[in-house]
Amino acid sequence: MGYDNQILYEVKTASEGLTGITQSHGGTSHTDIINNISCMPTALSLPCHLSTYYDYPVKAPRKKCFIKRVITNVTHWAEPELCPDNNHHHHFSMPQAALAGSTTYGGPGSKYTNINEDSFFFGTNADDALIAGVIDGAGGTEYGYLGGRLANHTLSKQLQRGKTMKEAFAIADLVVMASAGGGYAMGVAIEISPGLHIEMGNKGDARAITIRGGRILQQGTTKIHSHVAKYIEKGINPGHAIHTSPQKHIVYSCIGENKYPYYGTRFFGRPGDIIVMGSDGLFDVVSDYEILCLADHSNARDLHQELRTLAYERNNSKSDFKLFFSPKETHIIPAHYIQGQKRRGDNITIQVIELR
Repeated sequence: MGYDNQILYEVKTASEGLTGITQSHGGTSHTDIINNISCMPTALSLPCHLSTYYDYPVKAPRKKCFIKRVITNVTHWAEPELCPDNNHHHHFSMPQAALAGSTTYGGPGSKYTNINEDSFFFGTNADDALIAGVIDGAGGTEYGYLGGRLANHTLSKQLQRGKTMKEAFAIADLVVMASAGGGYAMGVAIEISPGLHIEMGNKGDARAITIRGGRILQQGTTKIHSHVAKYIEKGINPGHAIHTSPQKHIVYSCIGENKYPYYGTRFFGRPGDIIVMGSDGLFDVVSDYEILCLADHSNARDLHQELRTLAYERNNSKSDFKLFFSPKETHIIPAHYIQGQKRRGDNITIQVIELR
């Protein structure tokens, strides 16, 4: 396959000289970009978290497939940060891939102060494929949570049963339409076979990107189903509008409607590929280029932690912050958390997969 023809961004590795790429804003080097992204203020830190590790039984015969759904109900807790799943990191290891994932309501800067409509799942099917997904409920506090929960259960269950990605999304659409009371969801899912054949699907603004050798591959990157993204594709809006436009959250496709089909893509993975999946709580405040920079020489666990820390910090920012959209383009993003003003933060869910 002509992967080199599907490059969105490319950065040089350390051995090739990171300082070879400079940025027009203040002459910042690539190394400085990574340092600026990584060294965030320490005034607001993430809560302490627990980690659970799942080892896939390679040699032992399995009687049934494995599935783990992480759906956080923070409304049962007086303080959302005390909810165990809200502070929990999950790590899953298989012969073909390693996965790290977490979800959080977003901190005090989140507009969802007492609920997390995000969730995720991971596991295996009967063909020993890794299945995983990120779900973002929408449609109001109560029904958004319900829509997200139904989408998570249905999509993961159908993929585990061997349904194709297109079939699984179609069934999830019907279930959410029938039972979520007007709620709906955004979602992205992936299936990775033992031979590293990969299939992705998504609806809405939950999405995935694939990084290979310092490059973001278009073939391994899902689309964003928003009007702003559509105008970017047509050349009407600039690319950075996906982060800066007030209308960036207006979507035209979601789990819970069947007027617009999901977007699917297939490709063959390679050992060392990094796949990042997340809700808009990640991709609103962290650019693809910044993810690419942080992924340089990172494994799944470390990259997940770096992305979670960065997204959480920006989600609760009390002052404007600089977003690196590309090697030569930066944008100032307004503060998300100012006392007495409307909070702009979101729930944050991230999964990072490293192929072996």
